[in-house]
Amino acid sequence: MLSTILSNLKKEVIIEALEDESHTIAMEILAEAATQEVFTPDARRCLEGLYAKVVDDAQGRIADTLEILVHDGYLETSTDGYRFPSRLLKDWWSARFRDHHIPLENRRSGDKLPGDTP
Repeated sequence: MLSTILSNLKKEVIIEALEDESHTIAMEILAEAATQEVFTPDARRCLEGLYAKVVDDAQGRIADTLEILVHDGYLETSTDGYRFPSRLLKDWWSARFRDHHIPLENRRSGDKLPGDTP
């Protein structure tokens, strides 16, 4: 019950704070951090490469999105990237994405992005 309440509150905050493209990027970052335990600098470079072809200033947009995620308490900086500070949040996001998230380092630049039409 508590995890449902927390997740609904967190989703509402992030949705209100981000534009469509940034929201999608945030979901990618959260999925990566939850399923891979950390959003690494290598994963960040992969995400930048994937999104550079579809959004203006992908690098800046990812940096801004990470800043918001840290500020809002979703993630915290660590020596190897960004991690969830709360096991409860990490477990919730992991459950949401673990069955379909492909780690960023395993993707190619031609792969479909979330929201792409078939």
